[in-house]
Amino acid sequence: MILTPLAPPIYGIKSGYSNALAAACRRVPGMAWDKGSKVWAGYGDAVEVVRGLVQGKIREDLFEAPDPPVPIEYHEPGLRQYQNAGVAYLLANKRAILADDMGLGKSAQALVAAKALNQKTLIVCYSYAKGVWAPDGEIKKWWGVDAVILSGVKDRAPIDAKVVLVNYDILHAWLPEILAWGPQVLIVDEAQALIGEESRRSKAVRSAGQNCSYRWYLTGTPMPNRVRDLFPILDSLCPGRFGRNFFEFGMRYCNGHKVEIQKIGKTVYDFMGASHEAELQRRLKWLMLRRTKADVALELPTKTRQIIWVDLPRSKKGRSGWGPDASQATIRAVLDRTADAKLPQGLDIVLGHAERGRVVVFCWRREVAAWVAESARANGVEAELVYGGLLPERRKKYIARASTQERGLLAVTIDSCATAVDFSWAHVGVVLELSHEPHKLLQAESRLHRFGAKHPILIQYICARGSADEVIADRVIGKLAVEETVVGERTEGIGADLGGELSEAEILAEIMALGS
Repeated sequence: MILTPLAPPIYGIKSGYSNALAAACRRVPGMAWDKGSKVWAGYGDAVEVVRGLVQGKIREDLFEAPDPPVPIEYHEPGLRQYQNAGVAYLLANKRAILADDMGLGKSAQALVAAKALNQKTLIVCYSYAKGVWAPDGEIKKWWGVDAVILSGVKDRAPIDAKVVLVNYDILHAWLPEILAWGPQVLIVDEAQALIGEESRRSKAVRSAGQNCSYRWYLTGTPMPNRVRDLFPILDSLCPGRFGRNFFEFGMRYCNGHKVEIQKIGKTVYDFMGASHEAELQRRLKWLMLRRTKADVALELPTKTRQIIWVDLPRSKKGRSGWGPDASQATIRAVLDRTADAKLPQGLDIVLGHAERGRVVVFCWRREVAAWVAESARANGVEAELVYGGLLPERRKKYIARASTQERGLLAVTIDSCATAVDFSWAHVGVVLELSHEPHKLLQAESRLHRFGAKHPILIQYICARGSADEVIADRVIGKLAVEETVVGERTEGIGADLGGELSEAEILAEIMALGS
């Protein structure tokens, strides 16, 4: 049996007929019989799995699975050591996922790698993130070129540029012009947007990248723990590598099995589980680079997380209506009532920080963020406000204005600043309204504690004693450090690890049970 490169990184296993080998190849999604070469063919990660399955059953002396591509060293002034390693990784892998934790500078790494190739590059992102990339954003900073920013769908014209930036919503309309332009490098920002395999944006990204020699997907946003959600992204990046279709992938890695639905009298396949997790994790390492903040802690400023307890009037305490069967809406209402009661004391803490430096205040509701900004101005403090629905140009303007003040505050809603925002200029982040979802709190923290920060970061959570806040402090905030170093590796990025004992549903169940 001989392992030969067909069209690297695809390899063929050539052997006399072997029941063991044929059975193993049929079990591994991504292995297929090549009629022309008369070999079982697949990527190195699939071949490695096959080797493990047939170990001891056939001759191994000529069957050595290939190793993943070895990155060459790279050095770009201004990048940290781990980021230069990321650039080298991308250059060594034509199909790759950069799944670094939020705030570690994925866009900078991708742009420096693209600059090294110096080929036509297409960047796809959310519309609200376009201001981060161009015209005076990351592209100008790390590549030094002006990007053509595509907008609208009516006045389309031929493209003539080195770098083109387009948002997901209009990519499908610009496909004829993009394909005629002929990009060689595709950078997909926030790649978790491609979970819907049949969505228009997913199909458009597939089409846009069909002739690109390099495809790099970036994601640092927490994703669901469902393994089935990985397939659309993996298959978009590298079609066929993990199976000819979802059924093959689902049967092997999603615990695919038949279930009978008695109400309709039909038998269907259930792909909601996970199976062969360790095998899938090994395969993902061939095309995905994942670093957490814990991995690169020595290259980032320190972060201190504090819980600041405040006392409420007795009439404002309690967890009315919050029990084991409470809905998320009920829990949100209880947290809102608690937040309303602690606002005066929280404002005093925020204003104290604003008088000494720059502070970002995270709120859940737009009206609370607006109240904080207005109250700060009434007290003679410079304040800006950012919320969901604000035009990207205005959001960028307000954030830039807040970043240039020697002291003052920026009040934001948590969901409006989950991604594509840099608050590394702030010294303090204060979470005034809490969330039961740990990943949203980590997203807020990562807006400050990220690549670009030059000073230690202080994150404070304002919590009220004797209220629903105590449950959040114990079960969510108290476990954020564990979430970052253990669970974060399982739920953030794409398949960085699978499963995990602290899924959002389980955390929510704990909170509801303790709240009764």
